[in-house]
Amino acid sequence: TCVTDPETGINDCIIGTINIDAEIIGAEIELNTKPHDNLDLGFGLAGTLGVPPRIHWNGTLEPGALGRVNVADILDSTPGLLVMGYTPAFVDFKGGIMVPYPLEIILLVYSDATGAVSVPYSWPLDAPSGLVMYVQSFFMDPMGPDGMSHSNCVQATVP
Repeated sequence: TCVTDPETGINDCIIGTINIDAEIIGAEIELNTKPHDNLDLGFGLAGTLGVPPRIHWNGTLEPGALGRVNVADILDSTPGLLVMGYTPAFVDFKGGIMVPYPLEIILLVYSDATGAVSVPYSWPLDAPSGLVMYVQSFFMDPMGPDGMSHSNCVQATVP
């Protein structure tokens, strides 16, 4: 449920519990967002570094826009997956939660020597306004549950 503050234009949203296969895996979360901003949904899972990888969508989803999806706080030279989807399904995955599912885009990526990944993009000219994208990443990590660390999930909306 979301309510827009008429003075600030900020949406105050509460997302209730999530029930998948009759197993409650979520809890109430309060989110403050502005329309079309990147929204950090959380769900990161730490590994060796003691903090979850951090994903950030740098750019807009305006038709034809150029930008980057950046991930930091990863073990250096480590393989992983960058995934995107249109639906937040909150699926159990490797000891944590994969937010986007089904997956529309799956990229195999490797972190650099500084423990970061930066993937450039050019947003399609014909992407429909209001389309919501979810992006999250997963990296091999011997100290993470089930051998993986998970980034937060970021939601972005095409204006």
